[in-house]
Amino acid sequence: MLKKIKIEQYHYIALVGWIAKIFTVIFSLINTRMLLDIIGIEGFAVYTIIFSLLGWLSLLNFSIPSAVQNTISKFTIEKKDIKILLQTILFMIIVIILLSVPLLIILSKIVYQTLLIDYQNLIETEYLFVMLFLLVVFGLSEIFNKILFSLHKGHLANIYPAIISVLSFVGLLFVENRNLSDVNIVLIIFFVPYLFIFIVSYIQAVGFIRPNFDKNIFKIVIKLMKKFFLFAILAAFVLKVDYIIMSQVLEASDIAIYNLDMRVFNLILFMYGTILAALWPVSAEMFHKKEYNSILKNIRKNIFYGIAISMLLGVFIIYFKDNIFLLLSGKTHLTVSFSTVFLTLLYIIIRIWTDSFATILQSMNEINILIYIVPAQALISILGQYYLGQYYGLNGIILGLILSFLLTVVWLLPLKFHKLIKAHNNE
Repeated sequence: MLKKIKIEQYHYIALVGWIAKIFTVIFSLINTRMLLDIIGIEGFAVYTIIFSLLGWLSLLNFSIPSAVQNTISKFTIEKKDIKILLQTILFMIIVIILLSVPLLIILSKIVYQTLLIDYQNLIETEYLFVMLFLLVVFGLSEIFNKILFSLHKGHLANIYPAIISVLSFVGLLFVENRNLSDVNIVLIIFFVPYLFIFIVSYIQAVGFIRPNFDKNIFKIVIKLMKKFFLFAILAAFVLKVDYIIMSQVLEASDIAIYNLDMRVFNLILFMYGTILAALWPVSAEMFHKKEYNSILKNIRKNIFYGIAISMLLGVFIIYFKDNIFLLLSGKTHLTVSFSTVFLTLLYIIIRIWTDSFATILQSMNEINILIYIVPAQALISILGQYYLGQYYGLNGIILGLILSFLLTVVWLLPLKFHKLIKAHNNE
């Protein structure tokens, strides 16, 4: 009976995420057009470059989200009180926020002189610091999100992206009504909802508890954090270098097109991600209860549905691509070629396959295989994107990403997973 409830519950959580994603997409579409109208293509390129740093700045949560989620799942099975765990995590968050301030002062100057060197007439370092700080805070809110998922309250966390989109829309309305077009002010107002979500997620996940440092709990979390954090750093070099490379090899219009293209197709990935996020704590509990065949059944079922949905939505996007991208941007010259959308669909399908196995392995605390593989994948990704991007432009960036997956994790992760299941079943 317990297993049946959990399975139904994670599907319910994913369903809430899908509904919220519909609102997110609608308002993101509106927000994109408003941003393009208010700050122009170059301003939008600045936005995409700064926002792309979220993946790197999120590293400042030191993979506490994954560690705390698996720890809570273990404590739940062992019927242990999680209050001391939450107090220790809250203490760690406060320390991170305090330490991030001097780091971001330095980082904002580096970003200004490198990634944004062609856009210095549009941005100022003081405002850039504030934007980066808001992104760091948003990355830390992932800790509270994972706590909610581990407590099977992931439907709350799934609503947050929709709230952000709506609040950002309200902010852009304010900017538009005041006739403000300064990129600095517009983007800060656009990013302010991240701070709001941080506060809301904190209240819903842990409540008003007193932060406290417990040495034993800290050791438990640190032991898990180390592997997850190393993997997160390596994964960033695979998935988060695209905009950095594009800022060096592509024009502002191509960067804008790439952003629009990924914004459309990432809808599929985000929808599937809501399922994986809800499945993670369920799989972790199954692992601790030694229900290995149930884990195998779930991953097969989810991959099948994920790829099927991707194909259906992908065909729709390809067929109506001109209308979709015109609606999204409102600019007739920001067009996406058939080859670009086809390659992006292929990339999304590959991600669904690999993300499924990566998520399940992490829920089982099997991080070593990822740590061993991802460095090679990161090297292939960086070199592939840089050199192919110079020769094939936008398509080269996507091809570099695809190659990094095909040559490594596409076949190595499922191989490792099936070996683990076989070994556990023979125990």
